[in-house]
Order: sequence, then structure tokens, then C-alpha cells
Amino acid sequence: MNSDRRPDLAVAPGYLLVNRGHGTFGRARSLGVAPFALSDLNGDGKLDVAGGGWESVAVLLNKAGARLQAPIEYQAAGADDVAIADLNGDRRPDLVAATLDRVSVLINKPGVCDVQRLFDVTLTAARRQLARVNCRVGKVGRAFSQTIQRGRVISQKPAFGAVRPAGTKVNLVVSKGKRR
Repeated sequence: MNSDRRPDLAVAPGYLLVNRGHGTFGRARSLGVAPFALSDLNGDGKLDVAGGGWESVAVLLNKAGARLQAPIEYQAAGADDVAIADLNGDRRPDLVAATLDRVSVLINKPGVCDVQRLFDVTLTAARRQLARVNCRVGKVGRAFSQTIQRGRVISQKPAFGAVRPAGTKVNLVVSKGKRR
């Protein structure tokens, strides 16, 4: 995971132990997803993590030194199991997430805007999340909200899970807080 040519351990239910050498490993760090699978998903030569969630599959790209970026979420049927394989013959690893009664197939398509779930994040965090997946913030509206605190996203268009051309703008409505 950290490119030092020593095998590290990734173990269920979602932990990483970095090999220190001489048969010892560092403290277990949570991957934040389970179940999970490992593969070089973006072609940079480093192992990345793909893991299941309730209604999504998350990809955590490996920055370097086994440090993982914040998850990029993809809408899926949930995942009791996750697998990675080239499903369409384009030499890029694709994802399969399965539950007992549903299967989601996610084809690896670099250069597209994969709209993220932005509900209840700050505008700054929304800009960062969208930039990582080839999207941009479009129009930003403001509205009062009884439940979402000021400065956090209330709604977005297009919705989470939409796949659009790279550079697509995502319009946001940000909370002005409670009406007084």
C-alpha cells in the first residue's frame, strides 16, 4: 500500500496494517469501509480501496505512503460484497457490489463528472469533493432551513449518483439557517 516493496496487511472488517519490516506491523488503521477490495483503480501504480456501504460504494484513492484520500461515493444497491475486475475489456478495473438480492456494476470511466452526495456539507467541502470527481460548483442559491445549520448544503442538482461529462456544474442550495 505504501510502495516500499514490503507486503502490508488489509484485513476484515476493514483495517490496514503497514509492514514496518522484520516481521512487525504498525497499528491497525480503519479503512472506513467494509467489505472492501484493493486494486489500482486510477492507474497511478498504487493500490486503492473500494468498499461497500448502505446505498453506495466508496473509492478511497491512495495518495502515497498508504494515506488514503476522502471517499468518493458512487450510487449502488449497497454491498455485502465488493469485487474488482475488468468487466468490459478496456483494461481498467471496474467494480461490482452485491447484496443477497441485487448486484450493482460500476464501469471505470475516467474523465466524467460523478456527482457526489453533498447534503449537509459546507460549501468549501462541496467544492473540494466535486473537484476530485471532475465536477464544478454551478449556481449557489440560499434558503432558510429549520434543520440544516447555516452554510451547509440543503439540496443539489443534478442529484447524487448522476454521471455527466467532465466539468459539469452542480447547482447547490445552501442553508441561511433558521428563519427568525
